[in-house]
Amino acid sequence: TRVVEFTLSPFVERRDLKVAVLINEENLGVRMERSLVGSAIAEKLAEAGYQVVDDQKIAKIVVTGTSTTRVGVTTSGLDVVTSRADGSVRVIETDTGTIVSQKRLVNIAGFGLTSEQAGIDAMKRISGPLAEAILDRKSVV
Repeated sequence: TRVVEFTLSPFVERRDLKVAVLINEENLGVRMERSLVGSAIAEKLAEAGYQVVDDQKIAKIVVTGTSTTRVGVTTSGLDVVTSRADGSVRVIETDTGTIVSQKRLVNIAGFGLTSEQAGIDAMKRISGPLAEAILDRKSVV
């Protein structure tokens, strides 16, 4: 597993900011109805005291990003299928358009009995680290 990490200008911590989370996700090329990564990020932000909103027009901070999966390998004899997930997020201050922070993870493995299950597992495995990264006090809000 390779982790690519870079962080831009530190952002002063502010409580009660309105934050919108907009993550596009595809599992094996199929758009996900519900964003697993977006939900994990929104949950972490709400737990940290931020106001998570659905309307990016009223948000002071917007978290955007993508998360995709691709087929891995099938282990012969074990009936286990793997999938790999890549994801990236950006935290943007809407007033200035400044990219406050970015995080990218690649090649995170997931497992399941089907390719779809393995993709969802990989998406779940990438969502936690991406959510934690944007709350890292050294790099973001």
